[in-house]
Amino acid sequence: MEININNSNPILGICIPTYKRPNQLKLAVKSIIHAAKDHNISIILADDSTDDTNCEVITELMGDYKFIEWHRNGVNLGIDGNILNAVNLCKCKYAWLLGEDDRIIPGAISRMLKKISEASSPPAFICSNYSYVDEDFTMIIRESLLQIQSDCALEAEQFIQTEAWAIGFIGACVINKSVWETVDQTRYIGTYFAHVGTILESIKHHKVLLLSEPSVYNRVGGASVFTWSGDTYGVYKGWDSMMALLKNTYPDQICTAGAESFRTQTGYGTLRFLSARRADDIYNMKVFRKDVLVNSKLSTRYKMFALFIAILPQYVLQMARKNLNRQRKQRGRAIVDPGL
Repeated sequence: MEININNSNPILGICIPTYKRPNQLKLAVKSIIHAAKDHNISIILADDSTDDTNCEVITELMGDYKFIEWHRNGVNLGIDGNILNAVNLCKCKYAWLLGEDDRIIPGAISRMLKKISEASSPPAFICSNYSYVDEDFTMIIRESLLQIQSDCALEAEQFIQTEAWAIGFIGACVINKSVWETVDQTRYIGTYFAHVGTILESIKHHKVLLLSEPSVYNRVGGASVFTWSGDTYGVYKGWDSMMALLKNTYPDQICTAGAESFRTQTGYGTLRFLSARRADDIYNMKVFRKDVLVNSKLSTRYKMFALFIAILPQYVLQMARKNLNRQRKQRGRAIVDPGL
């Protein structure tokens, strides 16, 4: 089913690649409606369910807001394919990606339109800052992921080395469609970061506009939050694969720096990372033998701690996580879910 919308805003559309989380999708779309209703912003839903899971919720939302486009995929495109699909369905000059379980912060759409209209030339890509929130959207865990004090512009090569890790989160991505369409997007499918590869290849010889004020709440938590949790290690390795493909576009040292920046910022491979994955039963002895024990780059000391974590009972780390979350609640800033 496809709904064609007339008189919608031609500058900006918000694109949600959705699967089978209708309750989260409803709140995500409502957060957009609350922020977008004065601007006639199109909401493009790329539905990869291929069944009726989302039908009731989307039908209800379309009754509340007339600028919703619902596209049901005939076949399941997968994570990479449907993210690309969501952007390609957008007919606006800029396509803002959003996860189906994230929220637009009130006022963010007005600010984004203002930034685009005031730019001296159309930005080739806009990287929007975002906040980490808990699973229930009651508390901010981290106010800003990008540690910048004011809006700034970076050359593409500098952006790849220092800040590109942040756009693994799709809500940070406001895409210039005319620049995006210059790239063969399919070559990055299978990395889990096809949208990042497409963006980074497309912005060569351009500058990236980075916005300091967060525009999106990014929901984080245990494995149940993430649709890709069943292949967590494949996702993290996918970033390296995507960066390797970019070596056809950028010098090796820039792509290597981009891969290392991602590891540093996400904590991939650290003992804390292993502990969190063990709590979710994603890291275990099988993974230890496959990815840690045989890795000659890792020290004996690291391997000893990694082995200890692999055999540690899950409940110990789950209790530690609960304690950490209690501490975060004491320090964090309370919020109200903007989708309510």
